[in-house]
Amino acid sequence: MQMSSPMGRERCAPTAAPRLRMTTVARALALAAALAVGVAPGARAADGECEMTGGAGVEPRGVLTPRAAAAAALLGNPRLAAHSCELRARDARILQAGLPANPDLRVEVENVAGSGVRAGDEQAETTLLVSQLFELGGKRARRRRVAELERELAEWDYEEARVVVLADTAKAFVRALGAEARLALAVELEAAADETARGVGARVDAGAAAPSDLGRARVARGRAAAERRRLAYERAGAFAHLAALWGGAEPAFTGVEGPWAEPGPPPARENLLARVGRSPELARWETERAERRAVLGLEKAGRVPDVALGAGGRYFSDNGDGALVFELSLPLPLLDRNQGAIAAARARLAKVDAERAAAERAVRAAVTAAHARLAAAHEEVALLRAEVLPAARAALAEARRGFGEGALGFMDLIDAQRALFAVRADEIRALERLHLAAVEIDRLTGAGAEDGR
Repeated sequence: MQMSSPMGRERCAPTAAPRLRMTTVARALALAAALAVGVAPGARAADGECEMTGGAGVEPRGVLTPRAAAAAALLGNPRLAAHSCELRARDARILQAGLPANPDLRVEVENVAGSGVRAGDEQAETTLLVSQLFELGGKRARRRRVAELERELAEWDYEEARVVVLADTAKAFVRALGAEARLALAVELEAAADETARGVGARVDAGAAAPSDLGRARVARGRAAAERRRLAYERAGAFAHLAALWGGAEPAFTGVEGPWAEPGPPPARENLLARVGRSPELARWETERAERRAVLGLEKAGRVPDVALGAGGRYFSDNGDGALVFELSLPLPLLDRNQGAIAAARARLAKVDAERAAAERAVRAAVTAAHARLAAAHEEVALLRAEVLPAARAALAEARRGFGEGALGFMDLIDAQRALFAVRADEIRALERLHLAAVEIDRLTGAGAEDGR
């Protein structure tokens, strides 16, 4: 399964905030998913048994990339491991469904422990009989077909789970990148506050500023340091959440890295809605229909009675003679003609269209909501970059010049500084919302799913 989900990072610089590019990290996740096709993630089989492997051996180290995160999640996520074992269970059910009934061996001893001449076993008749049940109406083939379609439904369950795991990984990666970008911005703000405090201290020593200005500068520096510490814990939490997706108790990686670039324009909502049929949530319904139709066929075949044929030999103890015995057993379908099971199967088949329509409406509504979030975040980023950020930078430059010339006070400089960093933080949050919405859209529309299958 290939997922398209945008993630990436670029270090904060004094003049530019980190920027995300839509679908870049998604493509890396998709490539990792495609490379993982044919591997049974999180589980391995030996002698037909499914052994859970958890997340052992998949801990990425160093600086984490989107591809490494996706590969680790595909190989180590417990949810996928459980689905892998379920597929093996469905294979076993196919095998079982195609097996014929076992023959029946019976031994009968008659005319013993009676009265008169039959008081002993001299008049006993011993019969050895082997019988075999023959299923009519194509029951065995139909039963196997139902099991095969149930296996296909389990494959769709696995595909859905894999899409969700890749989307969860992409979202966690975006949040980790956002947390790291906010921490870098906080480090920069703390450095700027420290520089400002030193400059105010020099002015106080020269008698050009009041001592109260130095106190306020130190307060601003302390608040910046506290914010930096808080964001460091937030980053650690985001890293831990990301590592948990592949079963890691603690993150072994030291950082996250991905491309942060200009986000492209959001796609048209109509184009996205036209692709919802590719989502595993909807694509599975054709298999669901076929499975319910096959169940109905199996239940109809249940109306046909099965025949048991037997053959054996009988030994007469009184004279040592023997004879052949043949048996035919056939139930009479007078009362139970499997009519209840047939009616239930018909009802389940009849509701397929309604269930699929309900699922499609839910997916389309979710796509519409995610597209609205994507468009809103894109417009916010564009507005911040086109108008707000340039104005905030110009205001800070003017405040620095005025403060240096003595025309503006210390608080004017601090306010301009805080305003610029607040706008840059708004940009990071807007980019994060933008790419989280893009990941959700890719999950709902099955973007790139064909390449991963």
